[in-house]
Amino acid sequence: DTISLSDLSYYIAIMFGTASLKFIVALYRSSLIAYERQVEVASVNIIFVTLRHICPLLPIFFLGYGLDFFIWWQLTIAFVEYIIYVHAIKSSINFSVNAFLYGADFRPLKSVYKFSAIVALTSGLWMLTSQIDRILIVSNFSLIKFGYYVPLVMTAAMVQLIAHPIATAIRPKLNMIYQLSATKGDEMLLSGVKIISCLTIPASAALFFSSESIVLFLLGSAIEHSQLEELTSILRLLAVANALTSVSANLYYYQVALGNLRWHFISAVVHPIILLPIL
Repeated sequence: DTISLSDLSYYIAIMFGTASLKFIVALYRSSLIAYERQVEVASVNIIFVTLRHICPLLPIFFLGYGLDFFIWWQLTIAFVEYIIYVHAIKSSINFSVNAFLYGADFRPLKSVYKFSAIVALTSGLWMLTSQIDRILIVSNFSLIKFGYYVPLVMTAAMVQLIAHPIATAIRPKLNMIYQLSATKGDEMLLSGVKIISCLTIPASAALFFSSESIVLFLLGSAIEHSQLEELTSILRLLAVANALTSVSANLYYYQVALGNLRWHFISAVVHPIILLPIL
């Protein structure tokens, strides 16, 4: 139920490297999506999600490998993914990983400085809030108790995983269409909302109404009967929250397509002001 401080520092250092590589990969992935290479991105993403989350389970369960193996496996997969995306992006743009070593020209970015700054600021606020609320939550639970909630959070997050590929495919087209015709852009946005709603609402409803069975399946042998009702309620709330997030994300895509993130910026500032005092 405890980890020594030295081991924790060791794991954090490795995870920092993994997170850094993932951050760079996210930039390259966005560039490929902008060039409408979604099929390639989705295929690579499926492969690496499988390698990252499913493949390590086999040696962990059957060979008894521990946390060290899992942490180093994540770093290795992140590095391989980085190499593949660097190679993939070169075929779309004249790109060099050493560009900043001999000087890069930022003048072409002047027209989008304001927009990019708002995106960076809101993303930073979102990341800061999400990490702080996790720290506050974890500080009040033991590792065993926290382990009860991780499977529920991951299960409910599957609702957003359903919507993500659709949103990824729609966003570049949406941005282009809004530059040509607002009416056609509205029609495409509405179609995307309908498709995402038709998939995420039934999925979240299934989680909501089957929450007790799912909790028993995931944690049945590890929890007491008195904990079942609490964990069931948490899964139901998570299912509803993920469904609402999947649908409401279309408002962000709409603002990005218009090039006006005013309301997104306001919500990003108000969100931590309201959430953190509650926690």
